[in-house]
Amino acid sequence: MGKAIVRVVLDQGVADALDKVGNRRGMTQLSMMTRMVDWFSRQDPEIQRAILTAEGTNHAAASKILIRLAKHRNGGPKKSK
Repeated sequence: MGKAIVRVVLDQGVADALDKVGNRRGMTQLSMMTRMVDWFSRQDPEIQRAILTAEGTNHAAASKILIRLAKHRNGGPKKSK
């Protein structure tokens, strides 16, 4: 499998926060970024959209998206008898 090198520029505060997480987890920034990008690339397009837009910072919108996805994955809303 081929590899691609992607350059990421972070604000210093973000890089510092990433370092703190890496120190707690025993991981390098590179290994964390690789896992995060891999995870993101495999998400449902609706999740990707929420993360990449203002919705990603809105807890109510995130909850609605998760509920919608759960219903979709479980075959839609249950019909009452």
